[in-house]
Amino acid sequence: MSALQYHREVLEAVRRMIFNVRAGNADDHGKNHSFILDEDTRSWALAPAYDLTLSFSEGRDYSGLFPNTFGVSPRLSSLAAVAADAGVTGDEFLRIDTAVTAAIGRWPEFAAAAGVPAPDLARAQGVHPGLAASLAAEGPVRKTKRQKRW
Repeated sequence: MSALQYHREVLEAVRRMIFNVRAGNADDHGKNHSFILDEDTRSWALAPAYDLTLSFSEGRDYSGLFPNTFGVSPRLSSLAAVAADAGVTGDEFLRIDTAVTAAIGRWPEFAAAAGVPAPDLARAQGVHPGLAASLAAEGPVRKTKRQKRW
């Protein structure tokens, strides 16, 4: 895989990270991502996205594909720092976040086209503004003190 192809995959992973937080999918973790091997080129690529669902509940930590958590009040600066650690520039991050934000803003349109029931559509619409406000906020991320169950 060339450096350019690799960087494209990293940008896609960052897009998914931002989408999951902005859309209210607090259950983003390594097992929700996989890779496909192109046997001709012997290169790996991210598989199509799956398990993208609203899994928001008040007080739940946002985990992610990257090995960290974004807490119950995720901050855009935290996501940007993870992206930067993966080699994504600030401009690239901003372009991705702007595109994802625009797509989330079209949620009612996409939901209607998919036949999402009105109560589910309304629930997601109620979650998105709070997440946007949390992401825009400054200051430390609040994390839960959940006990392990095993």
